[in-house]
Amino acid sequence: MVNAMKKLGLAAILIVLALTLSGCISNQPGELSCQQDSDCACGVHKETRDCFYGNSRFVDTGEQCPDYCSGIAGNLEIKCVGGRCVQQESDAIENGVDSVKKVEKGNNVKVEYIGRFPDGEVFDKSEGRGPLEFTAGAGQMIKGFDDAVIGMELNEEKTVTIPPEDAYGTSGNHPLAGKTLEFWIKIVSIE
Repeated sequence: MVNAMKKLGLAAILIVLALTLSGCISNQPGELSCQQDSDCACGVHKETRDCFYGNSRFVDTGEQCPDYCSGIAGNLEIKCVGGRCVQQESDAIENGVDSVKKVEKGNNVKVEYIGRFPDGEVFDKSEGRGPLEFTAGAGQMIKGFDDAVIGMELNEEKTVTIPPEDAYGTSGNHPLAGKTLEFWIKIVSIE
């Protein structure tokens, strides 16, 4: 049993070593780390000169590896996911044409949201209730919220500040009248 475990451990070390030497595993701390998509790039590694994607500090984008970086069909892209640069299939490119769906007036949309006052106090959120569903531009939402979602892409997130005149008015009976509101919004469905 002990010999089998030693062999298994040695095999695992050899696999990790082979992957590291082939460039499949990052050799330096931070090579794949990111905070946003713009931190990631694809080209050749500045030291090894192998085709590489990862943190842009380690990538020479002056030399490209087209099939490696974007795929033979041009359907791959480099994104920051969970703090790591990853290569994934693009659902935004269809036959060489940008087909990213954006919210337009009349679309039925679902959003996750958090409503806050400028001091950070949360007054409303979709968490625990599921996404909020409405028709964009149909007047079902306060004007500032409605205006904010127009043009957003699927899975896009943003934070907007809405003045009282584009929210519940500058005066009146609504508890939020006269208040400036901040919303974090994420588009989760566009139909």
